[in-house]
Amino acid sequence: MKKIIAILLTLIMFIATFATVSSAYNGFADIRESDWYYYPVINAWMNEYVAGMINEKGERVFRPNDTLTRAQFMQMLAQSTGDMLNDTYYKNVKLNFEDVKTSHWYNAAIAWGVEKGIVKGVSETRFAPNDPITREQVARMLCLFAEYKGYNMDYTDDLSAFTDADTISDWALTQMQWAVASEIIKGYGNGELRPRRNTTRAEICVMLEALETYFKYDGPAFRDGVFAALCDHVITNGKDSSVDRDMEWSVTKEGYTLNIRCTKDKSFITINYYKDNADGITESLYFDIYALTDHYSYTYDQRIAKENGKYDFPYIIQADLTLDGFTNYNYICGSPGDPEEEQWQALHEEFMTDFAELLESLGYTYSDLYR
Repeated sequence: MKKIIAILLTLIMFIATFATVSSAYNGFADIRESDWYYYPVINAWMNEYVAGMINEKGERVFRPNDTLTRAQFMQMLAQSTGDMLNDTYYKNVKLNFEDVKTSHWYNAAIAWGVEKGIVKGVSETRFAPNDPITREQVARMLCLFAEYKGYNMDYTDDLSAFTDADTISDWALTQMQWAVASEIIKGYGNGELRPRRNTTRAEICVMLEALETYFKYDGPAFRDGVFAALCDHVITNGKDSSVDRDMEWSVTKEGYTLNIRCTKDKSFITINYYKDNADGITESLYFDIYALTDHYSYTYDQRIAKENGKYDFPYIIQADLTLDGFTNYNYICGSPGDPEEEQWQALHEEFMTDFAELLESLGYTYSDLYR
């Protein structure tokens, strides 16, 4: 089963762009791929943090602009952690809140949150599960959640860039400073943070995706330096890709093509290097960058084009690409020595030459990719 999942993930990486992932799902009738929250919503849906609903026309909808309640938020947050997987314990925990009963669908999530110190009631006897949850309430709970999970919390922002920073409640100030510094909560582009504004379903999906990135890097993503330079190069010199939120830049040299795609918000970079050999096989190298880190998940594949846009994959290998070389080899298709390791290492050396030349032209070296 693990091997099948790995193959599917790799096929998504190579054959698909983000658009292919979304087209595999018939979508919610009320969101579009061009919406700023589209991919976080789909990510939350795929990870079962959220579910849609059926409207009066029989369409599945998400209702991205609906206000999120305190109970709904706790359910989403609880679903995002393994603590709640197949666990019946919290469903039967009796809380001291008169408005939360063990028969309520949200009892387990609230009981979990209370036990972990993530949430409290609005009083000793009321939780107010159906009240809307504000952005500063979300900031506080996400901060306490990150603390409970044991992540690095040494990030803060004085919030002086926001014109309404003085409207943040005293009980939420420290957590809001952390959430902004961690890139989990952002302003509205007009200088406002709106801490007491009710949180929408779309906004919470964006925040949870940002929290996922924070957990991945144990802190805010590192996106300046060479990361920013690559994004600027692609956006300035490239063209719109088939995905609405992406820009794409390519260069071909002696049969090898270096392709770099980045999101227009400069949050994500995809690097693909490939060639078509004489046997009708496409050899491809692939890795992506959410932020600069100490290693990258790196994949080499061989694919043979078939009819109707389908492919055979006789060989796929994954590894971690570090500054010192490759580690943690995983042969998904094929086996060690088939093809000879020198075959894909040779493609990698060609890639390194072309990629290093690009980085040098931007004022960086390959080692600058690693922190």
